[in-house]
Amino acid sequence: MKRKWLFTLLTVAMVSTNMLSGYTVKTVSAAEAENENAAETDTEEENAAESETDTVTATEGKTLCEEGREWLYGLNERECDLEKAYARFQEAAEDGYQDAWFYLGLMTDGYAYPIRDMEKAMEYYKLAGENPYAQINMGCLYLFGQGVEADSEKALDMFQQVVDSGCETGNIGFGWYWNGREEYDKAWDFYEKVVDEEQEPFFKNNAKELMTSMIFYGQGREVDDKLALAQYEELMETNDPYAYGMVGLIYRMGYGVDVDKDKALETFEEGRRLHDVDSIKYLGEMYWYGDGVEQDIDKAIAYYEEAGRLGDPEAYRIVGDNYASGAGGVEADSEKAKEWYEKAGDTTFENEAVEGEDKS
Repeated sequence: MKRKWLFTLLTVAMVSTNMLSGYTVKTVSAAEAENENAAETDTEEENAAESETDTVTATEGKTLCEEGREWLYGLNERECDLEKAYARFQEAAEDGYQDAWFYLGLMTDGYAYPIRDMEKAMEYYKLAGENPYAQINMGCLYLFGQGVEADSEKALDMFQQVVDSGCETGNIGFGWYWNGREEYDKAWDFYEKVVDEEQEPFFKNNAKELMTSMIFYGQGREVDDKLALAQYEELMETNDPYAYGMVGLIYRMGYGVDVDKDKALETFEEGRRLHDVDSIKYLGEMYWYGDGVEQDIDKAIAYYEEAGRLGDPEAYRIVGDNYASGAGGVEADSEKAKEWYEKAGDTTFENEAVEGEDKS
């Protein structure tokens, strides 16, 4: 044992000597050593202070993000306010709270706030890192080719990864996939998994509104206007933008209820406050045709332009169609129609006039 210990000691000494060769050994006085110790202590204190600051910042970011959610969804007795919600999420993101980027993407994508911009939404979702909800919505953009080149295989893989991570919300992506292929029973089964979960309100509401639309349009389910209305009205209570457009449509057209143009108008205006572009286009349609209101083409165009600015080019296309066909009594004008088609990014200038909503 002694021989082994002595060999080890000599080896260490030789290595130490080789490491020091070529260097000047510096002697350190007691005063210098004390100064170095003090400097090390200062550095440790600075690192601790920075760590504490990061913790405080992260906590503040989380608090801001929670406030943003309350303004977005109308939680804890707050009234839904998109402007305030967006501002809180921006502050939270600037403070380094990564989940806030998901909500900025969600507002840009799902709420058209400040405008609908799918490429920008994708950027925000990427900044959210491994946030499962951001991954779901990125998958959605790949599924439908919005802001990126369509890639359904990539989308499905993203949905599956979210589900495999333990987040059942990812099942909504499979619902979207089968819904788009008119496999409504399969879509319904996946939506049910999301509706039954306690999770992010946006996804729960989206699953419920898609299931309700199946009931309303008779997609894999028997048409039941009264049930659809009841469920859309429940969604309105959660500040779901799409629900306002659908409830307004039901009262405007009298699906399962007495026609009530005033209630339709009022509901569309509420949807407009939440940036529901369908509600805004329905307002434009009502004023274009004088449906329940005094006809006002200028006001109608203003609504369509508003929907277009929010990122819905179809609104511009509708105005083009109306001028192309002379809808609503306006003088047919191919040049004006062409201008509006160009705004919509359409250079074919086909005449596909829209003269009212067809439920089917």
